Formats: sequence, structure tokens, C-alpha cells
Amino acid sequence: PGGGTTAAQAAALAFRGACALQAGQVPEGCTANSDGSVTFSGLTGDTAHNLAADITGNSALFGFWVHPASNFRASVNVDLFSADHAYTRITPRLLRHYRINASYTPIHWAEITGDADIVDSSDNVSQVQDVEHNRSYSIATVFTPSSRFTFDVSYNYNNIYTQAFDCFAASGLPAGFLGVGVPSNTAANPASPITCPLVDPDGNPSPVNIGAISTYKSISNFAYADMMVQPVKQLTFTVGYAANFVRGTTSWFNPTSLVSVNFLNPLTPWGPLRFNYQLPYVTMNWDVYKGLSYVATWNYYGYNTRANNNPAGLIPLGTQDFNGNNMTLSAKYTF
Repeated sequence: PGGGTTAAQAAALAFRGACALQAGQVPEGCTANSDGSVTFSGLTGDTAHNLAADITGNSALFGFWVHPASNFRASVNVDLFSADHAYTRITPRLLRHYRINASYTPIHWAEITGDADIVDSSDNVSQVQDVEHNRSYSIATVFTPSSRFTFDVSYNYNNIYTQAFDCFAASGLPAGFLGVGVPSNTAANPASPITCPLVDPDGNPSPVNIGAISTYKSISNFAYADMMVQPVKQLTFTVGYAANFVRGTTSWFNPTSLVSVNFLNPLTPWGPLRFNYQLPYVTMNWDVYKGLSYVATWNYYGYNTRANNNPAGLIPLGTQDFNGNNMTLSAKYTF
């Protein structure tokens, strides 16, 4: 529907979004009604595939496992997918998913396991340029040389990335983002410019022509270790450490001018995209006699940001770190 107090204002407000006038003409798929409203049929371009579900996809899955020795085994699973159209902009037309698992027992009291989970997907066509991946690699070891001593340690690396062509009317962008023509990197459109003309309510092109690749990236390193020692039968100590180190970015990138700024405004703090979170702990369990135990536990929580959370030009928010020590004393009785 339209709006405003005059017919011209009503028409100007009605011709918006997918029905914004193009060089003063009503775009395909839009119909001007006698009451000043505009009807969008939704049957233009790739939208028609969404409504008709006219999408053809092909998948191939295969896997194998090997057990060449009694102390070693591994498995591999692969999922490949392709489609001629995508239901949404971030629905993949191409998908590759690989999963690898392996375990090795060098001696009876030690085991080493490794895992890899790799997902790559894309809808990398003109005006979309969606490219994504989620890659995770893990290794873990468990040592149990005796019932009075155990030790395990693990590590995980996770890399998440996504990009897509966006047309946001962002504020505070540098001059390199004005009048952007981002070249398509698809084989079908190797040099076609991609622009996002913003049209005002009167149908006039805006002098600001914003278009850029929006990216999100997060790299996480997680580490964990735990050790149990029982010097005597009645006394048990457990010492452990867990930590997560995250470094992420989200930005607009202009491949023409090679300018990258924080999304959507360069003054936006990175916030929880970059931080260190550490959690060491110690536990002592003393079995006084059968059925009665005293337990003492200490936990430390340390969250520290690793980003500029107070950009110049904004009111300082102060520290966003927090640290805490927690001591718990308890008695456990069973019968």
C-alpha cells in the first residue's frame, strides 16, 4: 500500500523495495493499482524458483573405514551436493562435507584420537556471492597408567567464515565505499559489475551507491587438561584447566579499493568477537571413613576482551572484563 497525504506521496511510498522505480519505470513483477497501491507478484528472477520449488539437486555420499592394526582404526565420510538454484541467498548450491575420525592406542594405558569436520558451501553467483565454511579439527589424549593417576589433554581448532554481497545503507563508511562496483568472481559473470543503487521515495537514484561484500570470520582455539592424583587411598587431588581463545571479525570489504571496515559502522566495538576465557580448577576429596567424605573445590573464572571496545568518538564503556574466584567446602555422607 501507499501512504502520505497526496497521490504523489502515496505512489512514492508504494514504489519501494522490490518495486522501486527504475529510471522512472515500474519494474517487472510489479503492478500499479488504481488506488495508488502496488502489487508485487514475486514471480521475477530467482524468486520464481522459490515459489515453484523448481530446484534440482544431486547428492553423492560415500565412506570407508580401515582397521589395519588392533591398535589403530580410522573412518572417512564424504557428502557432496550441487543444485541449479537456491531457495535463499545462503542456501548452498555447492556443498562439500568431509568427516575424518581416527584413534590410536600405542600402549594399553594410552589412547590418542583425532577428528576433522570440514564443511564448505557456496551460492557464488552474481548479486549473491555467498561463500561459507566451518572447519573443526580436534585431538585428544587419555593416559591411565594406574588407578591412582590419570591424565588427559585435548585441543580443538574451529574456523568459521561466511561472506555475501550486501546492500545496506551503512553510516560512517569511508570514501572508498561510495559508487562501488564490485566485480563478480563467478565463471558465468567474470567481470560484470555489481552495484546497489538506492532509490529515494520519489524514484530518483541516490548519489550514494553502496555495495560491498559483508564478511564474518571467527577463529576459536579451545584447550583442556585434567589430572587426577591419589597419593594415598583416602586422598584424591584433581587439577584441571580449560580455556577458549576467540578472534573474530565482521566487516564490509571493497575488493575494488581494498578497504575494509567494521560492519556496519567503523565505530562499532568488536564486543564478544574477540576474547580470552580461562577456567582453572582444583579439587581435593578426603575420605574420612566409609561413607563420609570432605570435598574442597576452587574455581577461577577469567573473561578478558581482546578488542578495542572504546573506539575514538564514543563515550567510554569502561572495562568489560570479569574475573571470579569460587571456593566450595562440602561434606558428603552416603549409607
